[in-house]
Amino acid sequence: MKFLLLTLLLFCTKFLLATDSTFYFTTSDSVRLYVRVAGSGQPCLFVHGGPGSNAYYYEAMAGAPVIEQKLQMIYFDQRGSGRSDSAANRNYSLPRMLQD
Repeated sequence: MKFLLLTLLLFCTKFLLATDSTFYFTTSDSVRLYVRVAGSGQPCLFVHGGPGSNAYYYEAMAGAPVIEQKLQMIYFDQRGSGRSDSAANRNYSLPRMLQD
């Protein structure tokens, strides 16, 4: 998980001036993970909780645009959730999530 967070933050630095960018990050087992970068300021990674949830609920909040004026929000949907792909082998174990 630390590797993923570091990779996402480093990758997202090229979007520092962008106000809204969406892309997919591909894991070592070929699962595409959804990432959206919005806003400006210090990067803040948002990882939703629980299986079956996604970052959209937070992105759609009425307060999100206000937060995005102060922070560069990096919204991330975990494997098998939201706009990210499901794993072909259905591996959603904690070790696999940490490896992402």
